[in-house]
Amino acid sequence: MAAHVPSNSSSSPLRGSPRALLPSIKTTTDHVRNLAKFPSSKWSQAYNKCAPNDIDLSAEWRQIEELKGEVGIKFDLYADKPLQQLTLIDSIQQLGLGYLFEEQIDQALTSMTNVDIDGYSLHQMSMYFRLERQHGHDVSSSIFKKFMGKDGALEEGFQSDVLGMVSFYEAAQLRVHADATILDKALATCVTHLESMAADLNPRLKTLVTNSLKLPIHKNMPWLQATKYISTYQEDESHDTVLLKLAKLHFNVLQKQHKQELSHLSKWWKDVDIVSKCPYARDKLVEGYFWALALYYEPHYSLCRKIFAMAIAYIAVLDDTYDAYGTADELELITESINRFNTSLFGEMPPYARALCETVFDVYSLIEEDLLKYGNVAFSLPYVKEAMKLVAKSYHNEYLWLKKKQIPTMEEYRQLSFASAGVTSLLILSSAGMGHIVTKEALDWIFSEPTFVIAAQGIVRFLDDIVSHEFEQQRQHVPSAVECYMNQYKVSKEEACQYLRKQVSDCWKSLNEGILKPTSFPFPVLERVLNIVRGAEVMYEDGDGFTHSQKLMEPKMTSLLKDPVAI
Repeated sequence: MAAHVPSNSSSSPLRGSPRALLPSIKTTTDHVRNLAKFPSSKWSQAYNKCAPNDIDLSAEWRQIEELKGEVGIKFDLYADKPLQQLTLIDSIQQLGLGYLFEEQIDQALTSMTNVDIDGYSLHQMSMYFRLERQHGHDVSSSIFKKFMGKDGALEEGFQSDVLGMVSFYEAAQLRVHADATILDKALATCVTHLESMAADLNPRLKTLVTNSLKLPIHKNMPWLQATKYISTYQEDESHDTVLLKLAKLHFNVLQKQHKQELSHLSKWWKDVDIVSKCPYARDKLVEGYFWALALYYEPHYSLCRKIFAMAIAYIAVLDDTYDAYGTADELELITESINRFNTSLFGEMPPYARALCETVFDVYSLIEEDLLKYGNVAFSLPYVKEAMKLVAKSYHNEYLWLKKKQIPTMEEYRQLSFASAGVTSLLILSSAGMGHIVTKEALDWIFSEPTFVIAAQGIVRFLDDIVSHEFEQQRQHVPSAVECYMNQYKVSKEEACQYLRKQVSDCWKSLNEGILKPTSFPFPVLERVLNIVRGAEVMYEDGDGFTHSQKLMEPKMTSLLKDPVAI
């Protein structure tokens, strides 16, 4: 596919920022290329072999609509039975079907904010709290006080209620900063009890406890949660057969759509051939598409998935160029070329750098073409271009700091490396494909990096640093948050990681605050910020799953992109 070749024009920045200031281009003569030993990738080749022809799924979607109608009737049947409605809503959402019943769920949960919950068990109260908070209703955490003793921990009588404690643990993931005095101690003791009793539980309860403690519902990718919950729900003797049938059919239909999209993307990536032109870099298109499913698994967000996956693919190569290959003069040329967004510097570049910039411009050209073709408003295009510039600027700033051979303070590190987490740019790029729900004001808000977005940046950056810092420090690399904290406060690696995990927990509280009503923007916009973080939670759950995906991510990736659910 031919690269987009801009002229010598460039758009004005959307905001003034120190990141926009670029050093003058100069030449250096001595440089040792900082190569990393990245594992090879098998994924792109695998999805090149998928069938390229579009699949007709219209018959399956008609069947889904019929089953959806049968399930929808139950909202009316349970209109006066809030507990049954809560259970139905919880199952629907965990099965990945929430968007199909969005209006009914919103109406039901809004009507339940004033129901009498005094008689609810710990499990029921926790489910009520979790679902209401997930949908922006600021239900008070004081509803849990009746389950707590004077010391703030769960009363002894509830400490043998495994299902209740798991549900409470799941609910507490929605806590905000103001909930600390009520929930934090109870949560800590709940975790201690669940960890101590897990080994002695029956297999089903043990799996429930282990999975919840490792990755709770609120922090998991919704589509990955669906694959887990389908089997769990099927084993529940009280499951709704129609709902289960709908969930299985729905999953398999969407998987077919996702596989076909990935096949088309893989062929584009092969034609671009940047992997052979930049062999030092990671090949991460498929991992990027997997991460896209964290943000946008629903069928109508096909363009968003495409944009996000393409962006991750080229950003990974760009990241490795700044981290592990480019010389000072080459990196300044790349940064300035992307900042100008034209080819005027190509004659001064080595072939690999020119190919990389061509790929960046090609991605923009494809985004531009798709946004205009699908009728989405063109106002987002300047934001897309600025988001792509921001990535290069942030990586270059990190490189310049590395050349200083100084370890930043934690505050300096936040200013430096939160931007290079890529959250702001990826949100701008992919949100542009959501259609008219994303306004100019929403894009301005994301670019302004409010507390909500900064919290997402912090989580992604700190989770990455905790699991990847040792591999990165095997070569010359900008210090991670782990090294910065260790150096500034003279503590051990373990203490630094403990501090960063606390920071991640606090950032999640800020995210949870950001979705409570009233909000300035529609929930689908805010949800993408939550979802990009959920993708990071999954990617970095067992280590650096983004870099070492074949070792750490294969079961998760194959469950979404290869293995259908048995009907």
